[in-house]
Amino acid sequence: MSRLLMVERAILEVCGKSQKTIFQISNETGMSLSLVGSLCVRLNKKGILKRQDSTYSLNKDAQGLMIANAVENVRKEVNEVASSIVENYFSQKENRSLKLQKVYVNKTEELILNSMLDQLNSFVEELQRNYKKSSNNIVKKQKVLLWGHGNYSDIINSSLNLAK
Repeated sequence: MSRLLMVERAILEVCGKSQKTIFQISNETGMSLSLVGSLCVRLNKKGILKRQDSTYSLNKDAQGLMIANAVENVRKEVNEVASSIVENYFSQKENRSLKLQKVYVNKTEELILNSMLDQLNSFVEELQRNYKKSSNNIVKKQKVLLWGHGNYSDIINSSLNLAK
């Protein structure tokens, strides 16, 4: 089995909370009913979703789910999310944010930067804990965050390797 698409992952997020109909999944993801129906059938055939009457739920023991969560497949999904964030930012929609900076930092500044990123990570983890408790959360209303840093030379080398 190959990786999961971002739209498939969104459906799994919705169905991971409780059993849902395709109407509920469509409402919570913002995807069309026909797309949701097709994706649910596909995920059911892969064994990742279970269908019971007119509802779907996550099959947490599915082999396909373990394969989808393999490092290489998650890497591809992160690339899809990052590309989508960039496209979304440049679509001129309101309430979008994207920052990319190349800066010089000394050792002390790098320690400060890492500390601030750790604080951001702790804040985001706390948000996830607080909101994970509620089954009333609507997946499409989540904010998608991406952060980190790397050495410019490493990123250049990765870019060159991708071009091969």
